[in-house]
Amino acid sequence: GINAEYGDGEHPDHVLTPKAKSITEQLDRSTFGAPDTAIPPLEFQNWTEIVADTIVEGLPKKTMDQQHHIWELITTEHNHITMLSTVISTLLHALRELHAENVLTKIDEYDVFLNIEKIREIHLTFWDECIVPLIQRAHDTGDLLNPEDLANAGSLFEGEFNPLFEYCIKYIESRSFIKTQQHKNADFKEYITWCDAQTRSKHNKLELDAILIKPIQRIQKYPYMIKDILKKTVDDDTRTILSNFHEKVSVFVESLNRAKKKKKKKK
Repeated sequence: GINAEYGDGEHPDHVLTPKAKSITEQLDRSTFGAPDTAIPPLEFQNWTEIVADTIVEGLPKKTMDQQHHIWELITTEHNHITMLSTVISTLLHALRELHAENVLTKIDEYDVFLNIEKIREIHLTFWDECIVPLIQRAHDTGDLLNPEDLANAGSLFEGEFNPLFEYCIKYIESRSFIKTQQHKNADFKEYITWCDAQTRSKHNKLELDAILIKPIQRIQKYPYMIKDILKKTVDDDTRTILSNFHEKVSVFVESLNRAKKKKKKKK
């Protein structure tokens, strides 16, 4: 649990295979199986590759801006899922491999990564149920990206996204666990250093600390991103649908923030 303690003089609890002189060496030569295919790369660099040229050419600036905002939500969501996938398929998997080798067995994976697999699952549901159909429809018809497809995620914010409460509320505790254990346990420190190197090379020089706060930051951005799309949407019916969606997302984020504050007050 989060309260795992180590005596300062305690020996590292690892039994490495004779060939590996360190945890880093062991992890570097571990094979992590097939690369994570939770989400394939985006096929298109920009929305203008999907929408028919004849439509793009005559678009008023406001609609161009709207399409840019929708595309920004799509690409940043894709990046977010890719980042979560690195954490799961590389870092969490590595800790599980170490556990299998009887290394770092006193470090519970939940104390470090919380329910991150569940978080990725939710974002994948949003991706598969709302974003894939949105891109597919525009691709099949050559028509504009329709933000109404995003609003199908409204119900996700009324239940499916609830595991984020657990992640947000326990995040501070988890962060302090990681910090404390690095001081007490040289092997764990080495593992975290290895994790930092992995995330730095794959995600724009970000270290593990900066990555683990991303689920909290991402959810806070949705109301602003939806509002940006709404501001540039002309059609009245679409505006009504987006407005309702924005309301649902905002209510969710506000209740999340209230739960975090409540947790802070208890401390």
